[in-house]
Amino acid sequence: MAPLRQWIERAREAALTHVPEPMLQRGRLLRDRVLAHVPPDVKTSVQAWLAGEADHVSATGSNTPTPMTPTVGDDGARVVAFTHPEDESTMRLREIFRSEGAVMRVMDLHQDPKTARQLAGDTGQMVPPYVYIDGRFWGDEGEITSLHVDGDLTKILARDLDRLSESALRLGRIRKSFDDAITVENVVSRLKQGHILSVGDLDCWYEVDRDGNPRLFYEGTPRAAEQVEHVARDIVRRVDAREVEVRWMLEPVIHVG
Repeated sequence: MAPLRQWIERAREAALTHVPEPMLQRGRLLRDRVLAHVPPDVKTSVQAWLAGEADHVSATGSNTPTPMTPTVGDDGARVVAFTHPEDESTMRLREIFRSEGAVMRVMDLHQDPKTARQLAGDTGQMVPPYVYIDGRFWGDEGEITSLHVDGDLTKILARDLDRLSESALRLGRIRKSFDDAITVENVVSRLKQGHILSVGDLDCWYEVDRDGNPRLFYEGTPRAAEQVEHVARDIVRRVDAREVEVRWMLEPVIHVG
């Protein structure tokens, strides 16, 4: 492992010395996106290796933004803003993240117009700043400010995404996860959230009409909404007896806009 690490260190030093900064910026963004999806133990090991990058940049005396690991959570949080460093909005974003105990790395879009056009196309947002946390796009100054005021930014930086508000989930385009267990409590809960449960060849669902009246459908016929627990118990009984196979057909996906 030691020889391999030495070769990696040499390659990294060569890249930091000779590769143009805009190209390094795109590489770092790709790296951060990958790190956002790897197992925690792998992420910790990789980030330990990456720690030397900030030391190298500081030692060279470069005035380019230094990649740093914020002191949030066990393994830190990567905050990257693609923007114009001289803008007042960039300064305000720095202060927001500083108050959260995080360091925001700035990528200068003046130096890389191609990246600016790509980000506009990818995000649908025409004007910088573009703020990414752990490789996920969270919006511009206004959206980051809202997350900060609502307390969601602290959770994002701590990677506590399960406790985010609905508005934060929409901003981050985060798909909520649900328990697939076939228990009375879970079936009732998911049906009332608008999920469809396929029971054999027929679908079971619970809905509320335009007048606010709840309706339940089971075995191809409408049922009184008050029977939802009775229906859930019957489904659990049939599954336990291996009379039917069931499958959740719908999981709400929160869309932006």
